[in-house]
Amino acid sequence: APPQEASPLADGGLGVAAEEGEPPEGFLASMTIAQAWNRHPEAPAIFARHDLPGCADCAVSDDESIEEGAGDHGLDVEALVRDLNSLLEN
Repeated sequence: APPQEASPLADGGLGVAAEEGEPPEGFLASMTIAQAWNRHPEAPAIFARHDLPGCADCAVSDDESIEEGAGDHGLDVEALVRDLNSLLEN
């Protein structure tokens, strides 16, 4: 088998390599809450800062997108995604 290329998030320990079926880098409003929650070790703190502290225990986090979840709670989706992506900036 050919060698696998390193994920763009694998450098510097700032991100976690994307799992199969996940976007290759960054946070997107369309990704599931579970994908985002597990993408970076500080992501849960960002969710908590945006009044979503219990996403890991939510029954729909594996199926619901950030956009759906934040929107359902009346939150600013763009601000949440922007703050999540700030975790990946050098």
